[in-house]
Amino acid sequence: MFNYKYKYLKYKLKYKKLINGGINNLTYKIAFIGCWNCSLKKCDKGNNTIATLDNIIKSNVNKTIFLGDNAYPNKLKLKLKGDEKNKKKFKYYTDELIYGEDNRILKKLKEFDVFNIKYLGIGNHDIEPEYDNKKILKEIKDKNINDVFILEDVEGKILNSNPKYLKEKSKNKCHPYVKLHSENIFAPIEENVSFYLIPLDFNLRIFMIDTNILTEEFDPSDCRLLYNNSTKDDLKYEMINELKNYIIYSNTYNLQLIITGHNPIISFKENELASNVNDFKEILDLIVEIGIKELIYISADTHNSQLCEFEYKNTLKIQNYISGNGGTDLDKTDIDETSRNKIIKNSDIEKISNIKITQFNDTDYGFLMLEIDENKSLKFNFKYN
Repeated sequence: MFNYKYKYLKYKLKYKKLINGGINNLTYKIAFIGCWNCSLKKCDKGNNTIATLDNIIKSNVNKTIFLGDNAYPNKLKLKLKGDEKNKKKFKYYTDELIYGEDNRILKKLKEFDVFNIKYLGIGNHDIEPEYDNKKILKEIKDKNINDVFILEDVEGKILNSNPKYLKEKSKNKCHPYVKLHSENIFAPIEENVSFYLIPLDFNLRIFMIDTNILTEEFDPSDCRLLYNNSTKDDLKYEMINELKNYIIYSNTYNLQLIITGHNPIISFKENELASNVNDFKEILDLIVEIGIKELIYISADTHNSQLCEFEYKNTLKIQNYISGNGGTDLDKTDIDETSRNKIIKNSDIEKISNIKITQFNDTDYGFLMLEIDENKSLKFNFKYN
């Protein structure tokens, strides 16, 4: 799956370790950063993206894994008439997507050590423009947009300035960050691949999944830039099959199973426990079937840092690290730890038990660090700016 350029970088990394004892001596470091690329024009505290990247650079890590939502498109949030509680969410994308709008971010990525190999995951914001614009078209049908949505003056002016507003804008605009590896900013991967095996040291591996493929609403035609003309069934089959090989490998050699992706399995967000268990059911059932008892899953999406620990089918112990505090505005809660634990205790998620949030921070930006020593011992730490 990985091409010659990647193999060459891997060779140079091994050579450097031979002559100077390794970048981090006998410790191998991986940084995980998610929900990170937010420009000053789009976030209240956009400088935190740069601060987080600086924090990773000075930590002298071997690999950096970006967990998706690699930039945030320009959009308007629309309210549906008759939906007083705003249960249905509609977003309209007004112009070209942010492509390193804050050029300091791209420049900062190029400051990384040549031996730090970077991998890019795909988040929902990276493919959503086409998907959300189609949702609006479906809601309007043959009606006038003003009869369907509550439009403020600015929104109305933008949306009514062109009678073909949505149909012209809805031209498969998934985010171009999915192709940044072609600019040698991220490790080269095969074209049109959004899930792949990431080699570490000491024979360990991490498998990066594309969580968009797991969701019910996913349509690969929303992002032909990445998914080409593949069907959802074909993409899911290929990803699960590759993942199965990795799970069997980990089980055979008694190695820790580590999977990473954008969406969490469960997380605490906006004063409630959010669950994506149904999306992950096929993967979790596969792990249980093969006989693995522990899973470390590293994700983002929720804009804070937390560690959720729980069990699936009273068999599989899961640690779900969430590192979504890379730079965009944070998802803050307004309840204390006691109230949060009470909500968790009273939660009822099918096939999930013994839920605990053992780490939680919704005030600080940063990333998740994984350190691996020669005995294959894993040490996780949230590193704040």
